[in-house]
Amino acid sequence: MNRLNHELSLKEKLVVIGLTVILLGLLYYKFVDQPMKAQIETLNTEISDITDEKDIIQTKVMYYSNMQSNLDVIKGLDIVTYMPSYNANKEEVAFLNNVLSNADSYSINFSEVTRNSNQIRRKFNITFAVQKYEEASKIIETLSNGDVRCMIGDISCTKVDAKSYGDQHLYDSYISMTVSATFYETLVGGRVDSALPKDADIKEKLSEDDE
Repeated sequence: MNRLNHELSLKEKLVVIGLTVILLGLLYYKFVDQPMKAQIETLNTEISDITDEKDIIQTKVMYYSNMQSNLDVIKGLDIVTYMPSYNANKEEVAFLNNVLSNADSYSINFSEVTRNSNQIRRKFNITFAVQKYEEASKIIETLSNGDVRCMIGDISCTKVDAKSYGDQHLYDSYISMTVSATFYETLVGGRVDSALPKDADIKEKLSEDDE
């Protein structure tokens, strides 16, 4: 009974106080400090991701704006091009290879050939990668100003983080562009072959006559 009524000595009180402080510190560390630090780290990561996304969007806007300005200038120029005689496919491929020779990588895909009377339209897509917008702009300008008549349709531009594509890239990012365009040829002076498409104008007239 006397032990239950034992008054703690100063040393014992100090030990109890010390243990209480340590326990409170552990509880604060586990349930307050660590969760708060984890939340702050998560918020910082989200802020960093949002900032990166904002920078990418601003870069895309700048690329598209500058590209559109350059295309507007090109359209306003009085550029004389010639329409090669059918079939100028080899000449056109050589022209594209020359235009894209300074790109880090590129691919060419011809998709559709159509005919309207003596005019032949040869559609194609090119996709290429360069390190700077200025290089992409120069390729587009050369494509538009070349001797072979070429009309550019759609252009898409994307800034790619090269780090996500492995160690083969020696730079942090590059510009990936896809361009849809059309070469124009004429049957005047050309040689008819089996690949020559049917005249769309004649097909339309035959269809109207059938009606």
